[in-house]
Amino acid sequence: MKFKQKIRLSWQNFVNKLKKFFLAIGSFFKRFFIRIITLPKRIITKKYWLNVFGLIKSIPKRIVKSARWFFTSTSDKRAPIFTVGIFFLLIVFGFMYIYPLLYMVSYSFMSQQDVIDPLVKYIPTKAVITNYIDALSTLNFWPNLGRSFLVAILPSILQCGASSLIAYALSRFKFKGKNILLAFVLLTFVVPQQVTMIPQVVLLSKLKLIDSIFSYIILALFGQGIRSAIFILLFYSFFNQLPKSIEESAKIDGANAFSIFFLIAVPSALPAYILTFLLSFVWYYNETVLATLYLGSDMTTLTLQLEVFKSAYEAMVNQTGESGKSINEAIYMAGTLLTILPLLLIYFVTQRFFVEGIDQAGITGE
Repeated sequence: MKFKQKIRLSWQNFVNKLKKFFLAIGSFFKRFFIRIITLPKRIITKKYWLNVFGLIKSIPKRIVKSARWFFTSTSDKRAPIFTVGIFFLLIVFGFMYIYPLLYMVSYSFMSQQDVIDPLVKYIPTKAVITNYIDALSTLNFWPNLGRSFLVAILPSILQCGASSLIAYALSRFKFKGKNILLAFVLLTFVVPQQVTMIPQVVLLSKLKLIDSIFSYIILALFGQGIRSAIFILLFYSFFNQLPKSIEESAKIDGANAFSIFFLIAVPSALPAYILTFLLSFVWYYNETVLATLYLGSDMTTLTLQLEVFKSAYEAMVNQTGESGKSINEAIYMAGTLLTILPLLLIYFVTQRFFVEGIDQAGITGE
């Protein structure tokens, strides 16, 4: 009996809900048809037209209000137009920087037929790995990569130490000729590198240090490395921000100048050291003109090998005796990508430290 009662109650509830649903639909259509029938009467009335004209009249005010909101900034947030403009510029400049890399990656996997086919633009019909194999052999990749790291790391470390010592002396000590020395540092920053290149080569030749990595090491050790003036000024501005009360407290405790430098100044300037090392590494790694003059032909880096890529590839093909193979843009792109790949990996690993160094050191652009 209880089961039949439950079924009966459920059926009654369903019927009642169905009646309410159809009554609601009937009421809706009733109101709808009444409004349609009475529409001509309402149109004739003055109140209706006043409402219409009021709506039309308020449209310009609403447009002005929306435009004012779009161009007006508040204390909490900037104006939307500036946000849109910033995002637009970021997208444009981001595309300008990333497009060559995408082009390089796309073309490096193309076959020789895809390179000469005008219908193939960016996506190869078939990914070709042999371009990278040929590029690795032509670049003599692993030995030259080790030499590139050696040429970049040692001078960068020495440049960090020399630049910070020079900057600390100019910043914290008072002596005669200090302003003159600072002016010479600024002068080396302004004077083109080509002006000082030949005297440095002559000096290194007399010291019998040319055609070896010691030429890079000696120049970096004495503050004459690649763009050393930038790093000296960077450390100089950074050390100027250190409060003198810390040094005075350290002197009271018996610390000398070297102790203050190594125990207080160096840990405080850690972001500047990181930034200096990363920028120095990139500039030494990419340098070709100075590497040709100072290192000679005995020490070849990846960037130097990339400059003679075509002749090295042809020599490799003639040596192996493979016929029908010729240099093309795809192999060039593969070699270029392999050359910059270590820098990309280093950047992705040290990106956080690089940004923190720029932020804390106060660099806005160079």
